[in-house]
Amino acid sequence: MNENLEIAIEKIQELDFHVNEDIELNGDIQFYLQFETRGDAAKGKINIDVRSVFHLKDKPGSQVLTHTARTVFQAKDLSKFCDSDGKLNLPEQYATTLLGIAITHARALLSQTSARSRFGDLIIPIVNPTNCIET
Repeated sequence: MNENLEIAIEKIQELDFHVNEDIELNGDIQFYLQFETRGDAAKGKINIDVRSVFHLKDKPGSQVLTHTARTVFQAKDLSKFCDSDGKLNLPEQYATTLLGIAITHARALLSQTSARSRFGDLIIPIVNPTNCIET
């Protein structure tokens, strides 16, 4: 498919932020990202939620900090990227670009919000969104 996707950022919002003040940072911290994407061709919207979870390396269930941010994109003629069942099927180049933008927004919101906590130095590192796309 050689279609162009015209997009604009409609909204960036923080959905969730939680810090576990009871955890002592006495070890290495690891993190992972989770993504949820929803497209609504009729409304021309694509929502990407990015959830960040930081935990102690030796205790994966010990969440130190969680954060969820949503980026809402407005997309013109989104229906041309839907399959016969109405499911959104963006070409990888577009999906990667939108995910990269959403991760950047999540990083900025988390950095701003966590700065007011004792875990202010926990940020989402630079990641390659291509490695985050399921094919």
